[in-house]
Amino acid sequence: MPREQRSIQARPRPATQRSPATRAARAPTTRATPRWSRDRDGKKRALLQAFDRLLQERGAHRVGVNAVVERAGVGKALLYHYFGGLDGLAAEWARNQDFLPGDTELMGGDPQAFARLSTRQQLTRNYQRYARALRSRPRTLEFLLAELLTRSDVLSALENVRTDYGKTLARYFSRPEDYRRDDVIALQVILYAAINYLCLRSRTSPRYFHLRLDREADWEKIDGMFALTVDRVLGRRRPSPPVHEDARDGQAAGHAPRPAESRGRGRRTRPPGASRRRI
Repeated sequence: MPREQRSIQARPRPATQRSPATRAARAPTTRATPRWSRDRDGKKRALLQAFDRLLQERGAHRVGVNAVVERAGVGKALLYHYFGGLDGLAAEWARNQDFLPGDTELMGGDPQAFARLSTRQQLTRNYQRYARALRSRPRTLEFLLAELLTRSDVLSALENVRTDYGKTLARYFSRPEDYRRDDVIALQVILYAAINYLCLRSRTSPRYFHLRLDREADWEKIDGMFALTVDRVLGRRRPSPPVHEDARDGQAAGHAPRPAESRGRGRRTRPPGASRRRI
């Protein structure tokens, strides 16, 4: 073979003329996107919907991680990745549901008008409306009743949601300094517990003293009791008893008033009808 032909055959092919197999081998590789991350929102919805259906079918104390992921059709790792566990899933479900009353239910349709009310009026209306809103949520009442009978991760998570909700009730008051008063805090604890108890009885045992908790007319009477209780606890201070005349004179002179029982102690008393002897 001539030398000139051998040099032509020894030249490498241009890049455009390389075989398809060679080009594929040298092409940069891209990492495939995990399947679960392509539809993150869809997987989360599937888990929440599965959790909701199981709550309705089995109750809060019989719902577990395995049952939820099996019903949702996803891996167990995804539940922990999205929610951190069953308690996190339950808390997210409660926040997305009509689980607790909202701002409009408690404050009414006019927040500015509510802000102009006195602290007593705000407390009264807040708890009257809370009782009405809670009675309209049978599923929430079912969970409250279940907490009294048993404990589970789901019920503990829902209890934490309600506790956090209760701590944020201060936002409904236009005077936070009143909310921090000891008498206001004590009153709210008692009213909150009373409403939960009465609402639970309305579902299981509605007869309570002379009231029927399954009748709207009797709940109007309870609303009046709430108003009376708030007014008596947070109402005007009772006027101080009148000060005796000589005690007032002693206070004006800078002396402490003597107790009533000590006045006249050490004085001689004359029997009735006896005259003073003159010397």
